Amino acid sequence: MRRAVLLLGAIAAVWLPAVPAAAQSDADRKVIEAGQKEGVKRIKPTLPQKIDDFTTLVDVVASGVILTYTFSVDTTKFKMMPDFIERVRKNSTSTACKNDSMVKVMKMGAIYRYTYFDPKSQPLGQFDVKSTDCG
Repeated sequence: MRRAVLLLGAIAAVWLPAVPAAAQSDADRKVIEAGQKEGVKRIKPTLPQKIDDFTTLVDVVASGVILTYTFSVDTTKFKMMPDFIERVRKNSTSTACKNDSMVKVMKMGAIYRYTYFDPKSQPLGQFDVKSTDCG
């Protein structure tokens, strides 16, 4: 998971200089949307990406200021914990909030959405990480 967040932070750093530091306007939103689309262009060709022994990043999609990452979790290799999504959310949010580039982009309005599915495409859960989550 950490590897994916580092990749996402690197992508944010590439397009971040083009975004003004002022409050989000329509123009700012368009720049953020363009940056999210650029992120998809850079990540998609590298998919699937094995994140750890159980998790694989299988898709990334931009929709407005939201960049959605879809992960497949091999639940056949471990017993699913009832608080799985909460644990993943806490870890992913902490990692994203430590990445200066991602925090700057989120403060401008970007949202990172994480979705998780089991091997049979059954949803395991989803959450968003946005600037207000970084305290």
